[in-house]
Amino acid sequence: MLDDWGDHQPYKPQSARENVSKDVARLDSRSISVDYRQLSKATTNMFTVETLENDAAKGRGAITCVCAAGNLVVVGTDRGAVIRYDFEQGGATEIETNRLTDVAVDRLFIEPHGRHLIVALRDNNRRPLEVLYVHRSWKKGRSLAKMKGMAVTAIAWNKAAMTDNSFKDLVIGTRSGSLYEVEVAEKEKKEKVFKQLLAKWLFLQLPSWETTVWLYDGGDGREPVEALQMEVMGTSTQGTRYFLLAVTATRCFVFSGVGNLEAMFGGFSPLVELPGEPLHSELHLHSRGGRRPEAFAWLTGPGIYHGTLQFGEDAHVGEHSLLPFPNSGIHTPLSLAVTDYHFLLLYPDNLQAINRLSGEVVSNTPPPRDAFANVGNMLGLATDNDAGIIYLYSGDSLFEVVIKDEGRDMWKLHLDRKEYAAALEHCKDSGQRDSVYAIQAEEAFRSGDYSRAAAFYARTPTAAPFEEVTLKLIEAGQPDALRTFLLHKLDNLS
Repeated sequence: MLDDWGDHQPYKPQSARENVSKDVARLDSRSISVDYRQLSKATTNMFTVETLENDAAKGRGAITCVCAAGNLVVVGTDRGAVIRYDFEQGGATEIETNRLTDVAVDRLFIEPHGRHLIVALRDNNRRPLEVLYVHRSWKKGRSLAKMKGMAVTAIAWNKAAMTDNSFKDLVIGTRSGSLYEVEVAEKEKKEKVFKQLLAKWLFLQLPSWETTVWLYDGGDGREPVEALQMEVMGTSTQGTRYFLLAVTATRCFVFSGVGNLEAMFGGFSPLVELPGEPLHSELHLHSRGGRRPEAFAWLTGPGIYHGTLQFGEDAHVGEHSLLPFPNSGIHTPLSLAVTDYHFLLLYPDNLQAINRLSGEVVSNTPPPRDAFANVGNMLGLATDNDAGIIYLYSGDSLFEVVIKDEGRDMWKLHLDRKEYAAALEHCKDSGQRDSVYAIQAEEAFRSGDYSRAAAFYARTPTAAPFEEVTLKLIEAGQPDALRTFLLHKLDNLS
């Protein structure tokens, strides 16, 4: 392939075509270059924010949290209201939760296809009250009695163990730093299995099946479990493998085991430990086209900690590193979302896009002009991974982040990094491809690989004019390379 650097054999024609026009010989020699950055001038913003609902709370208090999946968006408020929006079918449904007045929705958790919803309620002093389960078809939540009074802060869904009417191997994280397993039965719609998995930094042997550990105990108290993400896969030789990422405010843990959930917790250590005490921490997995996640991103105090994920017979984290916030020390991001090519950081008055490859800020997008007049600052982001939609919410309103052609500059970034095959993969037109081939040709020419350079030059009709290339090869004293160039040109014409 011409895209890759490797051994290259000069083109061997059956007959020679070596005559070069005298007019070409009289041309002044010049360096062949291309300003590829001017070839794709964008006229539209990659990211814009559009209003969906100006009164998303329906007069039931201020929004505290939002979750999204399966083309559903669920809104929770500080008056205990849960409102489910179906933007595909249209309409909004308020879910009956609790008749008490001193109730707020603390957290919302929805499974990836939108069928199952967990609602964590608290009082106005932030003390946990109860946890509800809501099926997609229900208008009233049902209390999970064994979880009453539990401060649920994170949930990892086992996508392989869910049906339309039940789920199991659900891992729940709490404010006290504990992990629990929950299963909801299909008929009774209540907890069939409820067991503690982790409850202390060092293993404790507790009665019966309760063998648990806290994720971290720094001496001054346990850190809450801020977020969980789980993948389950079958292997050809070992059976079912479980892979879990868990984060606190300052630590990211990786658990992996074969057989069942408990097998993951036989021994573990933090993947990374970071300084700082962020007010809010998030963990996101990202996949393309419905495939298994290929990357993770963790919102931390000093920046975005991100890396790749490798799944196969084994499951592990690949390369990983910290991307500091561009305006560190000025503002702290409120929330994070991950797209195919960018990290989106939400600030109170701005949505910032950072390219995942270069780490550079590519845009700063304010909310619609009327947003601040009605509802004030932004609060958070919620991603519907199934639908590929990112939502933004404030104290009263709901917005959509509209993404248009966000990969349009990726070919340039890969070209800057000399990742030519990736650059070609992201090219949108012949002008961009010509630029990639021209850069490869110049690189090969400088390194003395003239035949390879000639082959690339032959593929760049606009970036490397015929006369200039011909003269360049003549002056370099490379008749074989010139022959290769001319024959490739003839082949391309035919």
